Amino acid sequence: MDRTARRLATRVSSVLLTALVLVACGGSSGSGQSAPSTCAPTGTALTLAAPSLKFDTDCLATLANEPFTVKFENQDSGTAHNFLISVAFSPGSDVLFQGDAITGVNTVTYDVPALAAGTYSFECSIHPSFMHGTFIVASAPSGSPA
Repeated sequence: MDRTARRLATRVSSVLLTALVLVACGGSSGSGQSAPSTCAPTGTALTLAAPSLKFDTDCLATLANEPFTVKFENQDSGTAHNFLISVAFSPGSDVLFQGDAITGVNTVTYDVPALAAGTYSFECSIHPSFMHGTFIVASAPSGSPA
C-alpha cells in the first residue's frame, strides 16, 4: 500500500471510530443535563418507549401513594431493555422497583407499587449511562380526585 493510500485509510478509520464513539456515547433523554427534568402526573397509567437505545422521554410522573402501571415498549430489535426506579441516579442507590428485561421488539406492562411523593430516577439497568430520566411522584392537586 503506498503512502497516500495509507493516509486515506487512516483518516477514514479515524472518522469511523469518531462516529462510533459519538453514537455509543450519544445522549438519550436525560443524559448530559445539569438540572433534573420536570413534568406533572396525569394519572397512574404511564407509557414509555425505547427506540434507538434511548427512552422517548426524560421525565415521567405519577400520583403519590397510588399503585401505577408502566406500559414499556422496547422498539430495539434484538436488544434487551428494562425499567427501574431508584432513589437517585447513582451507583448503589436504593432500587424501589425493577422490571424484568425484555428483548425487542416487545411490550410489557409493569405493575408498580405505590411510592411516596418525591423526585426519583428511572433508567434501563442494562444501559444506565445513556438511558435514564427523572421520575416525579406528586400529590394530586387540591380539589382533584386522587
